[in-house]
Amino acid sequence: MEPTPWSAALDTGHPALDEQHRNQFRLHAEALDSARSGDLGAARSALAELLAHTREHFAFEEKLMVESGYAQRELHHKAHLTFMDDLVSLVGEGARDSSSAVLRLWLESRYASWWKWHVRSNDAPLARYLLAQATPPPPEARPAVARSEP
Repeated sequence: MEPTPWSAALDTGHPALDEQHRNQFRLHAEALDSARSGDLGAARSALAELLAHTREHFAFEEKLMVESGYAQRELHHKAHLTFMDDLVSLVGEGARDSSSAVLRLWLESRYASWWKWHVRSNDAPLARYLLAQATPPPPEARPAVARSEP
């Protein structure tokens, strides 16, 4: 099974989120290739990089949610926590045995399917919210400003 490449169908419309997601999928492919190669050093390195980038990405999203007052923040945060628990466990498995069946199965199936689900159900609504916050309302939707006569 080949790693799932990034697809434009997963774009959220938020440039920073989309760039980070594309990088996440690239790092996933590298980790899977390394695990398949049986090269323990390369697998450990790729998994460590995947873990570090995931932490950075989730921290970035968390910051955006807090700063913008995103109402669905708690639910989104819980999805991050659950995934990180799995990823940390996976990285530990890879440190012990880079050719582990559990490691390969997780990378071949669970990883990409979770990201697709997360982007569509959590990140796309966040991106829409952030983009709406950044876009000023059209003139007709703005309240009229009373002008004082000179």
